[in-house]
Amino acid sequence: IDDEYAAQKLNEFAFWLNNREGRPFTAIIDGANVAYYMQNFDKGCFNFHQIQFVVDALEKSHEHPLVILPYKYCTDSFMVSMGVKNFRQSLSAEEKYILENLTRKGQLYRVPSRCLDDYYWMLASVSDQTKSRNGKSLDVSHDDDKNRWPGTRPMLITNDQMRDHKLGLLEPRLF
Repeated sequence: IDDEYAAQKLNEFAFWLNNREGRPFTAIIDGANVAYYMQNFDKGCFNFHQIQFVVDALEKSHEHPLVILPYKYCTDSFMVSMGVKNFRQSLSAEEKYILENLTRKGQLYRVPSRCLDDYYWMLASVSDQTKSRNGKSLDVSHDDDKNRWPGTRPMLITNDQMRDHKLGLLEPRLF
């Protein structure tokens, strides 16, 4: 990965998040992580229906989700690597509709190729979303009149343990 290119694209995403108009995002979804959840069986695949299920559940709970998805999963077919099996997955008409619908609703961010999607959902989960938030707090109190889950917003939906990022967060030690 070209570090300069990746940094430029991540900065463009940060600018977009802070300067976009419309409702602020109250939930950030690690799309790849959600789609691969519990798919390590013989017929497992990248499951777009799981992403849609999470989006629907969040919207029903009065949240406004943003799905972060690597660019390759937004194409008509892509390679999937699951353990020892590798195969090409082609999108069905239903899966294409899920992507088109998320795009139309402004709830899908396609991470550019050659960029690590983890950085995008991490950044989105701590972004101020300055313009769309318009100075208002996104946090939800315990006595919310819509019975939303209380706490800080945006919330992050992922199962990623971030093992591959922990070493990068530690300060170097002199031995």
